[in-house]
Amino acid sequence: MSVENVPPLKRETILPNSDRGRVATLVAMCSLAGVAVGFGLSTAAMQAASDAQRAVVITDVRPSIDPVSADTPWLGLRFHTVSTGVVVEQVYAATPAEAVGVQAGDVIVAYDRVPIHSSNDLFRMVRGSAIGERPILSMLRHGHALEVQPTLSPVPVQLR
Repeated sequence: MSVENVPPLKRETILPNSDRGRVATLVAMCSLAGVAVGFGLSTAAMQAASDAQRAVVITDVRPSIDPVSADTPWLGLRFHTVSTGVVVEQVYAATPAEAVGVQAGDVIVAYDRVPIHSSNDLFRMVRGSAIGERPILSMLRHGHALEVQPTLSPVPVQLR
């Protein structure tokens, strides 16, 4: 899949509510560049607001990640959290990950020897790196340990 056809990512956040401890789920759809492309509240939250004859008001909207620029590094992966680390769903063409042979199904367990427990961990580690750095990705492939060392490149212009 080329970067032009990259689907948006979905992030869910549980929002506490001071009204008798009710909770709402906010779902934000973001592009790989972290640009919000839509959001919605769970139907339970909307029903609760309707039952109480209240409007749902969003009072504080903040970006969850820094904006993407020409200095933002990336690996070129789509991934999600599993119990043992982060499983690669897809490797995009002509990316640092593809160049070193990362494959869909690989489980990333460490980034530069720092354990990865969630997709947020991996995302933060990559975003905290610099273009041109060569982090060591420790992975499991079909139960066998391996390491690769991609050279981080900038997020493609189409995704900024």
